[in-house]
Amino acid sequence: MHDSWKNDPRLKTMDQKKLTLLMSFAESLEQTPNEHKMAILLSLQKRAAEEHLTFSPEETELLFTILTKDMPPGERQKLQMIRNLVGMPGK
Repeated sequence: MHDSWKNDPRLKTMDQKKLTLLMSFAESLEQTPNEHKMAILLSLQKRAAEEHLTFSPEETELLFTILTKDMPPGERQKLQMIRNLVGMPGK
């Protein structure tokens, strides 16, 4: 994953705690093989809840887009299907 996503202007309005969590997950994703990235992405919601952070549907979609940007299309589609099944906000 390239750091160019950090320059996305939509991130400038995000709460700093949420942004810190996003940065942490992005670092984890960079070090994780593709076949294990879904588990990390799905744990984002759990960790956010533990830290008493809630993401709006728009923020969730932004996070999903940014964090899956470099995933192969098939992996991204699987993750989207899982998001839909577990009721995570999104498109």
